[in-house]
Amino acid sequence: RPVSPSTSIVNAKPASIVPAGNKAVLTLADGRQIVLDSAAEGSLAVQGASQVVKLASGQIAYKTAGRGDANKPMAVSYNTMTTPRGGLYQLTLPDGSRVWLDASSSLTYPVAFTGKQRVVALTGEAYFEIAPDANQPFSVSTGGATVHVLGTEFNMNAYPDEEAVSTTLVSGSVRVASTVRQQEIHPGQQASLLKDGKLSLSTPDLREVLAWKQGQFRFKDQPIRAIMRQVSRWYDVDVKFAGPEPQTKFSGVISRKQDVTELLEALKETGDFSFTIRDRTIIVK
Repeated sequence: RPVSPSTSIVNAKPASIVPAGNKAVLTLADGRQIVLDSAAEGSLAVQGASQVVKLASGQIAYKTAGRGDANKPMAVSYNTMTTPRGGLYQLTLPDGSRVWLDASSSLTYPVAFTGKQRVVALTGEAYFEIAPDANQPFSVSTGGATVHVLGTEFNMNAYPDEEAVSTTLVSGSVRVASTVRQQEIHPGQQASLLKDGKLSLSTPDLREVLAWKQGQFRFKDQPIRAIMRQVSRWYDVDVKFAGPEPQTKFSGVISRKQDVTELLEALKETGDFSFTIRDRTIIVK
């Protein structure tokens, strides 16, 4: 695509805008909060029969003596892991399932899975590797949709400012349920719950869906506003638009480890607009 000579990036005031890193806050059952990125390796807390441990890798894991009797439901304590804008984190749930949380996301889960189901609640985006257990089906609740699964890998995007809650299946099979419809999806398929309650099925580019987990921005015919939502979450910046919004669609791949100015330089190559950075605000003109 041609490069417009009017595009530019202006730094009105120098600002340190760096890519996201391992940052998260763990909220315990009693309301206490642990800043995980500054917490020391080892045991962080005891929650019921579970011990919360920060591993040498920086990940969080739950070590428990057992999940209890599935036929005798009992009161269970809940923890919440929250990543800020500019943060991401990984944890292993008490059942051995692994979860990767993207920036500006949160996951609420029991410190021990008892009873007949394993249920967690998500806001934002996460990638799940679910430990199989036919006796305790796994469910993720978010944004009016519930995903039911036995053992599989899938990605969920449930940011409030996105147009839909999207579930993309990598392996296995899941059933996505809204208040009015259920839809089983197969590997490579995506179910999207729209704001109006409709549930649609598509076959997306998995490389684009999972790019965040691979440390990439990958865009395919994306409008600037959708891209800047990702930029805002990843770099912990505010974004404002001035003047008519560009109608250009963008396609390309760039590392998430790049400085924000390098990403903006790449974007400006295909659009007739400019960026101005003031403190931690990016203005798109």
